[in-house]
Amino acid sequence: RRLPVAPLPAGSGNGMSASLGWPSFMEAVIGLADGIIRPLDILQISQPTKSGFEPAYCFLAICWGLMSDVDFESEKYRWMGSARFTVEALKLVARKKAYNARMHYRAVGAGTAVQPETMTAPFAAPEGWTTVEGDFNYWYLNNASHAAPDHVPAPQADLSDGVFEVTYVQDASRVEITQILLAAEHGGHIRLPKVVQIQCAELVMEPLTVFNLFDVDGERFPNVPTHISIHPSAWLCAC
Repeated sequence: RRLPVAPLPAGSGNGMSASLGWPSFMEAVIGLADGIIRPLDILQISQPTKSGFEPAYCFLAICWGLMSDVDFESEKYRWMGSARFTVEALKLVARKKAYNARMHYRAVGAGTAVQPETMTAPFAAPEGWTTVEGDFNYWYLNNASHAAPDHVPAPQADLSDGVFEVTYVQDASRVEITQILLAAEHGGHIRLPKVVQIQCAELVMEPLTVFNLFDVDGERFPNVPTHISIHPSAWLCAC
């Protein structure tokens, strides 16, 4: 029997609760009292280890590059609450580091699935996949719409639609990156010229920059070729 999970917002981001429409603790408590149960998709992330590809699972989002740096490097400002993300983002945009990678993705209904254990480096994308390479100024993979109440990377994302959203930006200036981050507070960034958003069934991310980490629901994962897929309606959520 699957027991439903019940998120309560008690951290800095609280993206899951915000995606369910519960930005505050009290709203979440009232919402849980309604007793509504819904299916919840789960993301699987597979990375190479000495013993093969080891899977891990998350329900909210995976980011890399600028946005993972914002999360991890702002931890020293936890006393600031959610404002820590804004402060660190401004610092990193001013530095404008390069985040080079090669992204391969399988759009919904296209191509054939890949088993992580069969992957080799460099990854050879099967027929029907799409490859994008270069400097990613912004890269966010979402199962849920919100990363925080004031950061909405994927406003059209649904927690139980069997797909995930990838939002990315390339070749943007400091001013454009700042505009995108400001617009992402309410999801308006997806209408800006350099923002690309796609629905995916599967993805392989090959980092070409050595000094970054993957951010998987706030946890640090190695900067190695990474396979990401989705398990539709694998969990239940009380909402």
